[in-house]
Parts: sequence; C-alpha cells; structure tokens
Amino acid sequence: MVAFICSVMCMAAPQPHAFKLGLVTDIHHADVGARGSRHYRHSMSKLHEAMAAFKDQNVDGVVELGDAVDCANSHEIDKEKQYVAEVFAELRSIRKPVWGVLGNHCLQLLSKKEFLAAAGLKRPHYSFTRGRWHFVVLDADYRKDGTPYERGNFEWTDCDVPQKERDWLKRDLEQFRSKKVVVFVHQRLDGAAGDSYSANSCALVREVLERAGNVVAVFQGHDHKGDMKEIGGIKYVTLCGLIEEAYPSNAYSVLELRSDGSWSLKGYGRNQSVN
Repeated sequence: MVAFICSVMCMAAPQPHAFKLGLVTDIHHADVGARGSRHYRHSMSKLHEAMAAFKDQNVDGVVELGDAVDCANSHEIDKEKQYVAEVFAELRSIRKPVWGVLGNHCLQLLSKKEFLAAAGLKRPHYSFTRGRWHFVVLDADYRKDGTPYERGNFEWTDCDVPQKERDWLKRDLEQFRSKKVVVFVHQRLDGAAGDSYSANSCALVREVLERAGNVVAVFQGHDHKGDMKEIGGIKYVTLCGLIEEAYPSNAYSVLELRSDGSWSLKGYGRNQSVN
C-alpha cells in the first residue's frame, strides 16, 4: 500500500515549467542563385519547415539571430525592405512573439531604423523577462570606432559592442540579479579582438557577463559552421547558418528553459543539441 501511494505521488509530482524558444539564424533571404554553399532561394522553404517544427513543439516565441536577408545582386532598398517583411511575416506565422537581432547583412542596404521598421521591431538592443528567466539582445553592428552600421558603411570583420551599450548591459544585469540570464547576439563573443567573426570588444563583454554571475548561456550566429565553447562558466553556442547547403538540409533549434534554472537545446538538421 505504501509503495502504491509512493508510486502515485511520484507520478503526480509536478515537472518544472518549461519556457520554449525557437531559434534560427542567418536566413539570408534573397532572390538570387546559389553561391558556393549558400542557397538563397531555398531559405524561405527552410524557414517554413522550421516554423512548422516550432509550432509542433509549441514554442512560446521565436528568436531570429541576425542576417535575415542578403541584398546579393540587388541594390533596391524597397526590395530589401520587402524581403525583411517576408521573413518576419513567416516568423510570426505561428502567432507567437518574435524577437530579432541585427546582423551585418541586415544593414548592407538599410539603416537600422529602416530595418527595424520593416521587421516590426522597436529597438536594436533590449531585454525581456519571462518567469525566472531574463533575456538580453545585443547589437554588435558598430565599427570599432563606434560608428553604427548603416547602408554598407562597414567591413563585416569590423564589429563591436560599444562602451555605451556595455554600460547599459551592466545596468540591466544588475537590475535582474535574481534571474537566470540568456544573451542573444549575432556576432561571436567567445573569440578575441581581430578574429573575423568576433566583436572587437568581446573580451570586455564577457567580463561584464561573468561579473554578473547569473548569465548561463550566449547564443550567437554569424559563423555559419556552428561551434560551442565554455568560458568563465558560460556556454557560448554558435548556431549553424540556415542558408548553408541546399534544401532539405536545414538548421534550427528549440531552447527549453525550466523554472528550476536548468536548460537544454534541441538541435535540428546541422545544429547540435546541448544538455
């Protein structure tokens, strides 16, 4: 009888509530033929498949980690805005919140203001909270000299999270010390200044994150092959670029964040899983 009661109680024990986010990066939507391993005209089919999986997984929202579009051969600003709108319409097709990150290709033809308006986003860097979890979206679309990216006024290897944004980050993390924190950014933060894919100030950003003491993971894109490192107790997960390889090859993930402070990442296609 005791064993039966114990079995029933164990079966009825509540599981930690999970907040799920669908993650996708480097879509590079453009109406242009394939170049090397990049298949631009396949991106929307891949994204549609990802959104179907997110709907099936009943995610609570979607995070797009930058380079939603790619001007490729086109120099038409209105056409680029249309491509941005198409991507974000697909992201919102499952009727869940969408959070976006600025990537370098987003600003080859557009200003930050124009991209955000076309995407239906409000700010280039911001934060939001859900339950025990706090989320930070960073904007590394600045040159080393502090000049914001706009209409291709940059080299993609010269990116930075400027001092003003790092100061904001420090204040934001201090305000949410009781929360577990996840950071989203396009360019990599786990390298060193001068690396092609890393923000010039990445070591300074990591210092802010480590001192906060409650940041558990950083999810980033930009480097299409993907990677994972752990630095200072924080996991840095570089997601594979959706653009790479012909469809049906794909790359998207579902991030599960639980109320007990644990998390896991389920990778689909070329993305790895993290437990």
